[in-house]
Amino acid sequence: MKLLNLFSIILCSILFTSVGTSLPVHAIDGDNSNHVNVSELPGIKLQPPLIIYPEEISEFRGINKIEFKWHKVKDADRYHVMLARDRAFKIIIHENNKINDTSYTIENLDYGTHFLKIRSVASDGTEGPFSHTLSFIIVPPPPLITPIIKNK
Repeated sequence: MKLLNLFSIILCSILFTSVGTSLPVHAIDGDNSNHVNVSELPGIKLQPPLIIYPEEISEFRGINKIEFKWHKVKDADRYHVMLARDRAFKIIIHENNKINDTSYTIENLDYGTHFLKIRSVASDGTEGPFSHTLSFIIVPPPPLITPIIKNK
């Protein structure tokens, strides 16, 4: 249990540091006082991208075109973006695994809630884990109010 909690703290700390930040970690196993240096998470070559725009649960009124932005991932050659209408990603409405930049625009989005996740892809085709799932909503613009003119 202690190891699981420590791993969760380390993972959260790594995900919320800025790109290029070096994060020294010393861990104690709980049974003795020997420190262990951790330089990367075992078994994970590519880290998941950190989405910087839009923010979680953003609301867009009357807009059907959104530019998504994320931090560059070390050793990533390209990125894989998935957009769905459901959190389980069973209804995928847009997917692109050949994005070479850290931003990507999707147009012609319908009103409603959308779910986005992104992962890094190495030059050899190895895919890293997906980012956290980000949700946002697109709502219709407010109705136009027109004055009622009565004929006399």
